[in-house]
Amino acid sequence: MSLTLKSKLVLAFFVAIIFSIMSVLIVVFMEVNTYSKDSFKRAACCELHLVDVFISEVIGTGKNILTSVASFEDTHQALGHLSTFYGPNGLTGTDLDRMHPSELKLYHIFESIVEKNPAYEAMLVGSEQGGFLVYPPDPSLKGFDPRKRGWYKHTQSSSKDVELSNAFTCNKGFSIICATTRMQNVHGDIAGVLGLNIKLATLTDLTSRLKLGRTGYIVILDVDGTILSAPNDPKLNFKKAQETNLAAFNKMATMTKGCFASEINGQEKLITVITSKATGWKLAYIMDQEEIFERSNSMLAKSLLIGCGIAALFLVGAWFLAVRLVRPLTILTFSAEALAGGDLNALPDARHFTGEFLSLYTSFKKMVGELVASLDSARNKARDAEEKSQQAERAVHEAEEAQHQAEQAQNGMLQAAKALEEIVEQVTSASQELSAQIEEASRGAAAQRDRTTETATAMEQMNASVMEVASNASHAAESADKARKEAEGGGAIVEQVVTSIKEVNTNARAMSATLDTLGSQAQDIGQIMTVITDIADQTNLLALNAAIEAARAGEAGRGFAVVADEVRKLAEKTMTATKEVGDAVASIQKGADGAITSMGEGAKLVSQSTELAGQAGDALQDILGIVDNTADQVRAIAAASEEQSATSEEIARNTDGVTQIASQTSEAMEHASQALADLTQLTKDMIHLIQQLKQHE
Repeated sequence: MSLTLKSKLVLAFFVAIIFSIMSVLIVVFMEVNTYSKDSFKRAACCELHLVDVFISEVIGTGKNILTSVASFEDTHQALGHLSTFYGPNGLTGTDLDRMHPSELKLYHIFESIVEKNPAYEAMLVGSEQGGFLVYPPDPSLKGFDPRKRGWYKHTQSSSKDVELSNAFTCNKGFSIICATTRMQNVHGDIAGVLGLNIKLATLTDLTSRLKLGRTGYIVILDVDGTILSAPNDPKLNFKKAQETNLAAFNKMATMTKGCFASEINGQEKLITVITSKATGWKLAYIMDQEEIFERSNSMLAKSLLIGCGIAALFLVGAWFLAVRLVRPLTILTFSAEALAGGDLNALPDARHFTGEFLSLYTSFKKMVGELVASLDSARNKARDAEEKSQQAERAVHEAEEAQHQAEQAQNGMLQAAKALEEIVEQVTSASQELSAQIEEASRGAAAQRDRTTETATAMEQMNASVMEVASNASHAAESADKARKEAEGGGAIVEQVVTSIKEVNTNARAMSATLDTLGSQAQDIGQIMTVITDIADQTNLLALNAAIEAARAGEAGRGFAVVADEVRKLAEKTMTATKEVGDAVASIQKGADGAITSMGEGAKLVSQSTELAGQAGDALQDILGIVDNTADQVRAIAAASEEQSATSEEIARNTDGVTQIASQTSEAMEHASQALADLTQLTKDMIHLIQQLKQHE
């Protein structure tokens, strides 16, 4: 089924509009999705690093306490006097009354540390002689030998100053991790192992409370792949990642850092993973992809609706434009068909044509007028020739009758000869006149044939001109398309600039929000530093009181005085470190405030740049619209020229038919002339016969 010119124009408009809208929608959707994913990765990494800092701070403080206690002289003195719980003379549980004074002193140090810090579950020490001390006291230690325990053996063989165990559940039901360190005697040999149990809940409770969006949560995995915290599904806690049968957890356990998409419990998730430098744990931030890409999906739906509306408006405009362009060609086509059918008065009114169509109509009308004149002249000449031929036939018929009468009536031969002579004279005169008419008709037919040939040649030249116009229009359409593509390229660049500026603006806002959060967290750290300072002050005061009490005790309190002095020094170091941290936090807060101010000014500049870039994009869109209109008009002219060429070819074929008719008429005139020559010869024969009759008379 062949499409009409109007259908082709509308279809071309439809394909171009749909392709442009879909291309823009795809690019916008991909860019917004990429930006949403990058924003999630940045926010998740920032949150995970803050969690890592908190975990490192808690565990680092525990390691520092462990190292300090291991360096006390009282701790080394107590190693040789620790209670034993194995063998026939072993105790069944912790008994303060049977402790050596040095062991009791170390016990109270453990008590002070554990009771003042809720993050610690217990503090313990084991010696190479098999002695063991723990706080809080344990009444069921019958047969306990620390040297046979895994934590003791592992610490002995470790090359690290402080060893951090994997998470496990103690006999009290707490999930803990144990930090241990070796203690050496003056000869450099291992004398014992000192340990501090840190409650895992101190770390996991914070991560459980953290939220990013509606569906985000943090998962912590141990070095061996054990899930330490899964707030969204507590049943997974303390399971190996391989035991969950979830590909997401298996990948989290094996990767060091990165972001990937996976499915968890039927929900598509986006997961960002980092590895803690302090513990080696895997920290993973998980969020539903539906929430992450919610904004981009909403933008795509709105853009699709707007694009459909624009496409509908353009299609309506294209329909009216196609109707306006095709109407003159349709009128000319119907007129040419009517002329081919013999209706020579089927020319349309000139008011239906404008521009190039008016020139085509004028040429068409002139050609039809010349054809009508040529046909009328040919008809008149043929009519005159037919009348003369009828007169000649009547004269011949009368001559034949006269000859017959002459043969029958010898007596009236002379009279008949005279009558026949008169008839022959009339026939001769009629033949001469008929010959002249036939010669004139022949010349008219030849002239008609020549004129028709010239008309056909003119139609061919006009057809060539129309084809040249169509070719030029096609080249102009290609040039307009190139201009449109260049304008589209410029528009795309401006759109990319606008998009980039918007991304910079969004990133600036996100960075400002992050800096606000950082300032708030710095204030929280400042509050924590204040608490630590208070604790250090109280520790310093307690050390001072202990020194006073030791001085009162005299010789018996000398060892306790040494411990008090060490505690005082530790408190002073803590106060100094706290002051340095406080200064650093103040600097961070000051820098964050300055950065927030700078980000605000930058956001204003970005907004101005966005507005200017948007104006440039609108200007390019206007230029693109003008170029599109020009290209569409040129393509319409090219299509109209092609239709005009087809109509001209049809008229040329009709002209060829008229030329053939003129040629046939000319041939008929030649045959009539030949017949008239034969008639003239017969007349001469009759004249000769009459002469013979006269001589016979």
